[in-house]
Amino acid sequence: MRLVPLFPFNLLNYALGLTRLRLLHYIVATYIFMLPGAFAYTYLGYAGREAVAGGEGMIQKGLLALALLAVVAFLPRLIGTLRRGPMMETEEFRRRLDTERDLLVLDVRSPEEFVGEQGHIDGAVNIPVEELQQRMNEIGDYLERPVMIVCRTDRRSAKAALLLTEEGFADVHVVRGGMIKWIEAGLPVTQ
Repeated sequence: MRLVPLFPFNLLNYALGLTRLRLLHYIVATYIFMLPGAFAYTYLGYAGREAVAGGEGMIQKGLLALALLAVVAFLPRLIGTLRRGPMMETEEFRRRLDTERDLLVLDVRSPEEFVGEQGHIDGAVNIPVEELQQRMNEIGDYLERPVMIVCRTDRRSAKAALLLTEEGFADVHVVRGGMIKWIEAGLPVTQ
C-alpha cells in the first residue's frame, strides 16, 4: 500500500495501526517501500527545476524522471506478482503426480468444497487456509519435500504458500487455476 500514491499516508498510518502488524515490520516496510516513490518525486522536482532554469540535458532528465514515475506506478503490480510464489501449470502438476511419490497435494478449500461438486484430487490432504497456521504440525514431515497447493482457483493457494514458506517449507508450489483448470483439463477427481 505504501507504493500506491493514491492512499493518503496519514490515513494509511492510522489504518495500519489498527491491524495486527508488528511495529518493527511496519517501520521497515514503510522505509523500504516509500523509498522508490520519494526518490522518483525528488528527481522529478530536480528535473523540473533544471527545466525552468534552462539547464542542459533537459530532455534526458525529463525522460528519466518520467521513467522513474512509471517504475513506481508499476512496482505494486510487480510486487504482487512476486508474492504469488512459484506457480505450476496443471500439465506439469499432473506429470509430477504421476512420477513422484514423495509429494504432498494440499487442498486449502473448505471441507464442504473438498467433498462438494468439484470433488478433489485423489490423495489430497484437506486443510482449509484459515486453519493452516494452527495445523502446521500435520504436514511437518514435508518441510523439505514438494508441496503442491490447490484451491478452487489459485488465490487461497497463494496465501497458503506464503504461510508455508514463512514456516520454512522449502519446495512449495501453487497450482495455477486450481481445481477449475484441473477439471477443464478433464483430469480425474474423487467425489
